[in-house]
Amino acid sequence: KNDRGRKVSVEATERIVRQLEAMGKNLKQSNIEIRIENKLLAWIWERIYQQKEEQEMWSVAKLKQFLAKPILRNEIARSQSLSIVKEQRITKNKFIYTSTLAMTTPPA
Repeated sequence: KNDRGRKVSVEATERIVRQLEAMGKNLKQSNIEIRIENKLLAWIWERIYQQKEEQEMWSVAKLKQFLAKPILRNEIARSQSLSIVKEQRITKNKFIYTSTLAMTTPPA
């Protein structure tokens, strides 16, 4: 649930940035950057603040890139975990089939 909430928040922020771009707003203005940052959830803002400390230049474009990373990471992790579960089920089914076959084979 928490990952879903984060994804929704990040997507909402990205949507706002795209709308501002479509309206022709200059996203390089500090007042727009500050307004966007003030709308962010605390966990996002904390990570962005850390990034700002590490990098001298920060922009809304970097914000968009930064916001896309957690979503991509979560999607990759989710698909990998689904693959592992699927693989475990296949292995388990093969094991059951093999053990059933062994039980039905008469001794020689």
